Amino acid sequence: MDFKAFIRRFQVEYIYNVLKEAFIRFPLSVLCASGATVISILDTHDVSFLSDDAIYRLMTFFANGLALFTAAGLYAESVSLDRTRKWLLMALGAGVAAAFAFIPDHFTSAQLFFGFAVALSMMFAPYIGRKSSEESLWQFNYLNGVGLAVAGISTLVLCLGLFAIIWSMEYLFPILEIPSRFYGDIWIFGAFFFGPVAFMYQIPRQFDFLAMDCEMPKGVSFIANFLVVPLVLIYTFILYVYSAKIVALWELPKGNLAYLVTGFGAAGVAARLAVFPMRHTGTILLQQFYKYFPYLLLIPLALLTLGIYTRISQYGVTEERYAIALALVWLGGLTAWQIARPRVQHLKQVPMALAALMFIASFGPWGAVAVSENSQLARLEGLLLQAGVKSPGGAYAPVTADVPFETRKDISSVLSYFYEDQKQERIAHIEAPFRAAIKAKDKNYDMDEAGTRCGSRSFTRCWNYWGRTEKLMEAMGMEYVYPYSTSDQELEFSSRANGLDWSADVPTRVSGYDYLVRFYAYSYNNSDWTTEKIFRENGADVMSAKFYMTKDGKFTATLKDGRQVAFDLMPLLAQLYKEKLKEVPEAQYPRMILQAENAGLRVQLRISELRGKIVKDGINFDGASMMVLIAP
Repeated sequence: MDFKAFIRRFQVEYIYNVLKEAFIRFPLSVLCASGATVISILDTHDVSFLSDDAIYRLMTFFANGLALFTAAGLYAESVSLDRTRKWLLMALGAGVAAAFAFIPDHFTSAQLFFGFAVALSMMFAPYIGRKSSEESLWQFNYLNGVGLAVAGISTLVLCLGLFAIIWSMEYLFPILEIPSRFYGDIWIFGAFFFGPVAFMYQIPRQFDFLAMDCEMPKGVSFIANFLVVPLVLIYTFILYVYSAKIVALWELPKGNLAYLVTGFGAAGVAARLAVFPMRHTGTILLQQFYKYFPYLLLIPLALLTLGIYTRISQYGVTEERYAIALALVWLGGLTAWQIARPRVQHLKQVPMALAALMFIASFGPWGAVAVSENSQLARLEGLLLQAGVKSPGGAYAPVTADVPFETRKDISSVLSYFYEDQKQERIAHIEAPFRAAIKAKDKNYDMDEAGTRCGSRSFTRCWNYWGRTEKLMEAMGMEYVYPYSTSDQELEFSSRANGLDWSADVPTRVSGYDYLVRFYAYSYNNSDWTTEKIFRENGADVMSAKFYMTKDGKFTATLKDGRQVAFDLMPLLAQLYKEKLKEVPEAQYPRMILQAENAGLRVQLRISELRGKIVKDGINFDGASMMVLIAP
């Protein structure tokens, strides 16, 4: 029996043909999908023959390679490259994908820009260097969109079906004991292999179409005419009203406006591409939208220019702002081209221009990473000079005077940018003068190894540098400010002794006392706080105590017989604030334990937290959390 007859007997010939045709047409793409699937499954089963860094780089190569090899294959088909030139093109693509995956020291936004570029290239690859109608490009991408939807639905149905079958077998036959990770394997297979291969199989082999081929189903036509176009125009109206408000009040646009306008512009361009076949036959509203949308974009683009200029002038360039500026260049260029030379424009110019810009932004000194790093480094140097950490001569030393909140917040943000994106080598000269102080403060903290482990898994390169910004800020003589903190929160102070918190799952010695009560009071409403605790045994009240905390930190414990013990927590809070001691070390726990006795009543306070409100002359009491031990 030959292999084909065997396949037909089990009635899986169609699946076999799908895999066969996809592999013959896009062999390297199928191999990338296979490699990603195998690597992911092995990784979930902890088969660690590769380092996590190598796995991450391989997955990046496979993801980019899948799209790049598919686009290269489409181009080779469209221009009828011979076998030799086709494989030379594939080798060039493999080299570029490998360079982006394996050469950089760590993952950055450069890989994202490159990934977007190669993904977009599949939209126009068959039309590079050859004349073609706009209808051909539209129909090719429309069929690909349908194929992608079918592949996605098929993958979902397959994975859900297999999941249900295996779960039912395990439920009905417990003896099977199917490993839980096997369920994850199903979704990995579907997402990384079955879905991409099913999509590749459905990519059209025909690249040239006639206008009569570009017919939308009625349902899609209804969505385009009566939903998409009206919604885009309503959003356009909102942006125009907001523009009028800015002009009338003469105020700067809100910070997130750039993202809103970029999303609107991209959605509008996509909508205009989508309704292309109906530009002459759709509703009047749709026809006018297609004709005049480039003009409608002018005011939103002006808003976008103002918004991104404002953010960059205030906070410098980051990869996100670089991407917004890139989108502005793309949208602005398309708009100018469509208005100035509408007869010359072609649909393929839209994705080609964006892909070219994305690719240019993915490398070199002009790229998103290099420009952003240089901008943020210059900004950091200026902030440190302003704070007094950097002298006019270029030396770095801790500050002794208070640094304004906003300056500290900006410095915290920029330092976090360099550490979290693993760009610490750019600020090594700033960090070096403070390393000794950081080591002296915490001997267990190694600046060279901090962040090289993420969770329980070892990475040779890791993007998480926990606590590094906070420690460097402290060595510089400043307090770290969290990204979403406000200046009002700077008026709060709290000091904690975590080891004295009985809610922790650790043994607590209470010898010499009969009762233990958890007490906390926070003056959110600026009033006193009181409560009564009763201990009952065999239906009778054995011990009853009232606890009272005033808003200025005076605490009393009073028994039912009138005996009372009083404490004043304010001196301790004031001293902790004077020392700026937010985390009380274990060696100093005794100072957080207060005890007093009166008429045979002994009370001990084990204070786990004290809070205060910072005022001009010092600090006011704002609450406490503690464990109260009583020996009546």
